[in-house]
Amino acid sequence: MFDGKIILLFFAIFLTLPFLGSNVNYVTTDKQPHLVGTFYYVWYSGPDDNPRLFHWNDARCNGVSLRPSLGYYSSRDPDVIQQHIAWLTNAGVDFIIVSWWGINGYEDRATKSLIQTINELDNPIKFCLMVECYPWTCSSPGTFQRLVRYVIDEYTANPAYLRLGGKPVVVAYNAEAELVTSLKDNGLSERLAFFLCGGGSVDLGSDYCSGYIPYSPASSLQSLNYYFNQVGSKLSYRVFMVSPGYDDSHLGRPTSRVVLRNNGSHYQYAWLTALESSPDIIVIVSFNEWHEETSIEPCAEWKDLYLKLTYENTVKFHTQ
Repeated sequence: MFDGKIILLFFAIFLTLPFLGSNVNYVTTDKQPHLVGTFYYVWYSGPDDNPRLFHWNDARCNGVSLRPSLGYYSSRDPDVIQQHIAWLTNAGVDFIIVSWWGINGYEDRATKSLIQTINELDNPIKFCLMVECYPWTCSSPGTFQRLVRYVIDEYTANPAYLRLGGKPVVVAYNAEAELVTSLKDNGLSERLAFFLCGGGSVDLGSDYCSGYIPYSPASSLQSLNYYFNQVGSKLSYRVFMVSPGYDDSHLGRPTSRVVLRNNGSHYQYAWLTALESSPDIIVIVSFNEWHEETSIEPCAEWKDLYLKLTYENTVKFHTQ
């Protein structure tokens, strides 16, 4: 019998063929700004490391109605990681923002598998970590500081870690003001290019953060323009968010939102708006968030459409 991993690797290589002929000029973090990043999720487990297939329909809140081209994969599988990195770099993405949920958890181990593969590939893509701030992960300023120190000590020395202005980038999702200000009070923020993301304290200013990333794939472009012009303009790095669409109607939430993809036209218009705004950084929501259906990763429903559209637009941005 054929080994399953050989079949997966053959299929993954086959899926990259449309991009192998592309003449991509990669932008490194030495030529800043004009960087493109995307959110990357490492919370998926396959049958080899968790029989429950964690985050693959193991609970209604983790529902997945689409069919990823690589199947229900493990975020720790080197063959899957290698394919993801090939897709991302061929699409002109400069860095990934890894959703990170704490010390020694599954996502921490999966992040280390990801980084090991990136280092072995000697790929130009960079990574940084986003600390997910929820009551069960960041219950106090002390807990938040411990997590940030761990990220600094465990990850930021890696040569593939993203740096801006010579400082490692750390992102915090949904961080309230008391968490963010505690970093400055303890001298940690001076060691970082610190970015806020999503909700929480969005108006602390440049004394506390270097940039703000709106994680709002269900918001209108008018709202995103507001965040870019009113919040981002006061910070060192101006970030614009783009997303192909959004659908959480199958997740059992009290209220749901749907933003139709319209065969890529929504994504194209988001990119057009971003390019006209001349940001320093464009962040894609997301590469592989399958629950809220914001992913650009190939699947049976749209093949590699969104990778092709991403490439078309990253070329424009990198040459602005």
